[in-house]
Amino acid sequence: MRRWLKFGIPAVLVVVLVGSVFGGTDSRETVYQPAEKNEKIKSDKVKDIVREIEEIHCKMTDTELLSQKLTKEDIKKVREFCSLPTAEKEKILREKFSKIKEKKSCKGKIVNRSNSYSCWYIGYNIGIPEYEDLGLSSSTCSWHDPNPDCKVEGAVACLWGCTNPDPVLGWHIKEFSSVSDLENEIFSKGYHRVSETYGGSYRRWLDYGYSYQVHYWGDYDNDGRPEYHSEGPEPSTEFNWYAFLGGWWPEEVYIWHRIC
Repeated sequence: MRRWLKFGIPAVLVVVLVGSVFGGTDSRETVYQPAEKNEKIKSDKVKDIVREIEEIHCKMTDTELLSQKLTKEDIKKVREFCSLPTAEKEKILREKFSKIKEKKSCKGKIVNRSNSYSCWYIGYNIGIPEYEDLGLSSSTCSWHDPNPDCKVEGAVACLWGCTNPDPVLGWHIKEFSSVSDLENEIFSKGYHRVSETYGGSYRRWLDYGYSYQVHYWGDYDNDGRPEYHSEGPEPSTEFNWYAFLGGWWPEEVYIWHRIC
């Protein structure tokens, strides 16, 4: 059974994760802002996310929630959270975002395995998918970036990811003459535009809080057309009930994306 995390005192050092950092393998940086500016950025982000939760996620039917791999007990938790005043929801998320900070060690500790696994990092995380849950294995999960731990189950902030091309698209890198051409192709295959609140780009939802991503990586072909990359699966930066109730969104997800 899932349970809520115990929330601690907000950390003094807040790391602001900007733009492309949430895209996994985009160019990325950690920006240190004056404390008062950090607080405003964090507050604005939280307000936007809570507004989204209240206007979209809290209005989901039980059938829609069950399709996201939630249990009936999970749905009770959803309804309890949705019944909270807006200010209380913002307080809970603000405290969660305050935990996203530099860590000396990024390795989680897997404490239980079933069809998914439980892991300890900032707190207790449950329901993290294994490779097999998403139709993969260690040998079929590729990783083309410098940190090989990013693909290992439980290694970085309890999570893992791959840089495999999305089989639904059938390409890893492809040039498009315009954003419209890109969107005409990927929207018909289940992708949606990601809000700038979560760093932008495009994602296609999978089960268990994971997704494939398409993003522009700053490259052009010989004719000057921008190249887009398709890769995943990876933990989604967007709010979703599965990862939120499991205890690993947003803290562990954003830490994984910052490092990976």
